[in-house]
Amino acid sequence: MAYSTYYTHEERDNASKGLVAYLKLRLRNGYLNSRYNSDLTPSFKAGRWVTPLFIHKRMQIDDNVRHLPTTPGILVDIGCGNGQYLHIAKKLGWETWGVELDPKAAETARNSGAKIIMGGFPDTGLPSQHFDVVTLSHVIEHVHNPIAALQEVFRVLKPGGQVWISTPNLDSLGHARFGSNWRGLEPPRHLVLFTLGSLRKALIGARFRDVVHKPCLPQALWFYQCSLRIAHGEDPNVATVTTMPLALQAVARFADLRAIITQSGCETIVLTAKKPESA
Repeated sequence: MAYSTYYTHEERDNASKGLVAYLKLRLRNGYLNSRYNSDLTPSFKAGRWVTPLFIHKRMQIDDNVRHLPTTPGILVDIGCGNGQYLHIAKKLGWETWGVELDPKAAETARNSGAKIIMGGFPDTGLPSQHFDVVTLSHVIEHVHNPIAALQEVFRVLKPGGQVWISTPNLDSLGHARFGSNWRGLEPPRHLVLFTLGSLRKALIGARFRDVVHKPCLPQALWFYQCSLRIAHGEDPNVATVTTMPLALQAVARFADLRAIITQSGCETIVLTAKKPESA
């Protein structure tokens, strides 16, 4: 029941609305086409040069494709939900697999053209040493035994393969401000939460190497708004009468700036790590 209305169970809707959104899409696709030698449409070739000029936008796009290596291979998204990311990765040339526990979400994910396995985590049922990339987007905090989960990722990766992990940051400025009302806690769905240090230690303990902390994205405004709704006893995912005071908006924007500059206090941790070639 805790996941019956989870957001990744919805149908995908990737349609960009309005002229500005359409132009942004074309620039984004132009940037991705140049980076991944793909053929996304519609696109502007100028996106190759224009997008990197807007640093935060480039960071956001790189995060959306989960910092994929530029040479395509075989990818599995564990906890793939409705398959939205698999749809993107396939367009960038990757052979895509997904693991999903919920039947409704898995059925939607199959529409992406990916091979979907109905399974849990860490008991995925995936073949050993088969994948070049494993992605875990806000998944590891949902499992009872994250160490066993990382060991399973290690098992299914090829030597030299990469894991990409995104998860709420227990050391975030938002958690420090809102405490038990912080959006990232999300009981009862989130079971184990990490700091940057503890997640890095867990990856190294699972025999991963070359752990890299990816740049922070501006997320505090969303986290603060949701946390404020929780503090008022409201559903954080539904817009209600509680609006965010201008003073708190300013605090959130400052928190984002501080996190980007210092690379600490981010609302979300994003790490990549490698399975050693000799493993």
